[in-house]
Amino acid sequence: MTTPFVEERFNTWIRYGVSGGPTFNTNVVVVDSGNEVRNINWDAPLGMWDLGGDNYDRAEVEYLIAFFRARKGKGIGFRFKDWSDYLVDSVQGIVGTGIGIGTSNTYQLNKRYTTPDGDTSNRIIKKPVNNSTIKLYVNSVLQVAGYTVSYSTGVITVNSVVDKVITGATQASPGVLTITAHGFTSGQIVWLSGIVGMTALNAQKVTVTVISPNSFSIGVNTSAYGAYVSGGQASLYYQATDVLRWSGEFDTPARFDTDKFNSEFLAFRDIDKEAIFLVSGLPIIEVRNPS
Repeated sequence: MTTPFVEERFNTWIRYGVSGGPTFNTNVVVVDSGNEVRNINWDAPLGMWDLGGDNYDRAEVEYLIAFFRARKGKGIGFRFKDWSDYLVDSVQGIVGTGIGIGTSNTYQLNKRYTTPDGDTSNRIIKKPVNNSTIKLYVNSVLQVAGYTVSYSTGVITVNSVVDKVITGATQASPGVLTITAHGFTSGQIVWLSGIVGMTALNAQKVTVTVISPNSFSIGVNTSAYGAYVSGGQASLYYQATDVLRWSGEFDTPARFDTDKFNSEFLAFRDIDKEAIFLVSGLPIIEVRNPS
């Protein structure tokens, strides 16, 4: 289930003093002996913050009111910058290992938190910042190209390392593919696509066993498959031994946790028509399922 969400960031720099952070939900039952039973309801916390209890000038409060009205109170989510937690370095930025999903490697960005004793927890990052440089590292080597990032979902798509044209495929157990100067090594996994005739091989990941510089078996029984006609390619993506990491900035998907905007008129200066307002009780909560 998704909920309404806009990719606009709430402008929290208008005032310092936003308080809050990660919040868990835990039930604690104390029995007669004094022992506790604790039930952890959430495996991952939700961020909760409060913007309020401060004075704002007219321009600032007009911005707050406009943003609050546009979000319809609790109704529509938005990007929120948590100044205490918005950066990821290449050690914290977990992407995964090679051999991803579908026709291309797709991965969800994560941030890993590690204590000095080595305890870790991962956080799904769905809102990387569009105007920051999201960098991909493969085996600690910075990649300057070959990937794209969805800034609305936090999914990174990694292109194939190399594509080779298939010129033949046998009906055998196991099947053998012919590719001139394929350059693959035994044990590598390649993705097959675009084959005419032996279409059952399309959208399969197969393991290479090199026979010659121009052919390799694929560990699949193709005896009952349709005869190969033409075309197709074998694409080499990052392998299971390749470690992918990332670095960059991210926002937190959030919403207001109130339907009432509460401001108090404090002072007015006639010479320049400036006014001062007290804004209180403007809570913000992270949302797990932005659309």
